[in-house]
Amino acid sequence: MKNYWKMTTVQLEEEAARYHIGEYVTSDGIISRRAIIEQLVAIENARNTSISRWAMIVSLATAAINISLTLGNALLR
Repeated sequence: MKNYWKMTTVQLEEEAARYHIGEYVTSDGIISRRAIIEQLVAIENARNTSISRWAMIVSLATAAINISLTLGNALLR
């Protein structure tokens, strides 16, 4: 995970634009670093969860294939 707190405000704004994050400027026109960071962390957490799900699906599929191959080889003997 990136350390967003060490980024400059300009860098954070670039990340916000990259991920289409909005509503981080207060009514006074002040940029809320916290608002940007919270949304970036939420995006990163969602991405990590998605990757973990796919890794689990691939692992289960591989296990099922291995079991099928093992059973198939046992039947051929």
